[in-house]
Amino acid sequence: MVVCIVAFRTPVSVLGGVGSAIAILGSYVYAMAKTAEAEQKKLEAEQKAAGGIVVESSKAPPGKDSGKHPLLPLMMLIGKTGLCD
Repeated sequence: MVVCIVAFRTPVSVLGGVGSAIAILGSYVYAMAKTAEAEQKKLEAEQKAAGGIVVESSKAPPGKDSGKHPLLPLMMLIGKTGLCD
């Protein structure tokens, strides 16, 4: 839709723009939450394979929580409510 607006100069109302922004932001948040969830599962599998030894991840800077995205708990809560079915 953004390409259509820019390329063809399609007029968009304020409400249409707000709705598009919410849809784009929601897609981004969903993708980030799924990525964080997959990374956390991968880290847990690596720890289980290592016999429960905590393995430090080189992806995150020191002091950062490498396994969780800030919006992951919210996305998991929304997924449990059935709103995304």
